[in-house]
Amino acid sequence: MKLKGFLNPMQPKDSAVEAEKQRQASAVLSYYISIIFPTELSQDLDRSEIAFAQDENDHAVATLSLNKGLPNNKYVEDYLPYHIHDDQWLTKFFMTLLKNSKRYAPQITKQITPAQIQKFIETDPKFNAARQAYEIDLTRAQIKFMMTSNYPNELLMQPKYDQKCNAYIIQPFYHPVLSRLKPDPDKTFRQGVITAMKKLNVSQPAIEAALERYADLWRDELMQAAYYNRYMTQNPQDENFIRLKGWYLEAAAQNFKANWLKQRKDAYYREHENAVKQYGHPEALKLSDREAPTVNHIVDELDREFTTLTQIVNLNTNTEKSL
Repeated sequence: MKLKGFLNPMQPKDSAVEAEKQRQASAVLSYYISIIFPTELSQDLDRSEIAFAQDENDHAVATLSLNKGLPNNKYVEDYLPYHIHDDQWLTKFFMTLLKNSKRYAPQITKQITPAQIQKFIETDPKFNAARQAYEIDLTRAQIKFMMTSNYPNELLMQPKYDQKCNAYIIQPFYHPVLSRLKPDPDKTFRQGVITAMKKLNVSQPAIEAALERYADLWRDELMQAAYYNRYMTQNPQDENFIRLKGWYLEAAAQNFKANWLKQRKDAYYREHENAVKQYGHPEALKLSDREAPTVNHIVDELDREFTTLTQIVNLNTNTEKSL
């Protein structure tokens, strides 16, 4: 035997045979993509089936458990969110589907090996596009949960050391209700979504894609909350806020809220420009070169005046309390 043949026992003919077997296996496995990841990319699903899948994801994020005792040897749909990028687990999940499905005759599916399945998972572009679409929809479901729920799910919980108890206490790092009452709720919400989804190893591109594609679920509402939390918590009828009455009148005359929100959106665009350009709608956020100077001047001047006046009001209020 020649040395070349000894070092490379698999001849080109054998490689071609293996490649053909992989191609045939991949053709069968492609059918199961929409079963594993039913998303809007699934061309073989109708709208009702896609809507049902989204409802399932809504339920999944609301009831997720991050218990360390979660079994890794059960290959059922309920555990899919925990194993999105675990190719070995997905391979065994695929094998379970093949075994239980009646789509193909057993003599066909039995010929497909775990190695062929894993290679399909690792290399098939349609499978990986569907996996990312699934990640995006899970993130959409988390966004929806955080905007509509009155309590945090487990993705929003984390241990924090309590010095008084000398122990770690599980508490929310983001609360769907309480966090909206604090400064910059739009910013803390966005970061909360990212932190939550990282617990499921959802990829950063998928998280950012969901935040932009489903911005209508959160961004405008929370930016308005940010405005309210900063400027509208004062009571201009109280005698200590007499100095602020003129500011409120001037703010109303200059349409301050609308301009403030324009500036806020423009700032968001500049901070997350790459994500907005790739997944969102820059034209809905970015101020034009013509509009920006006027908007920024109005907002910056009135904000500076508001800050000065509230400092005076707080000083007067604290002085009265001390008397």
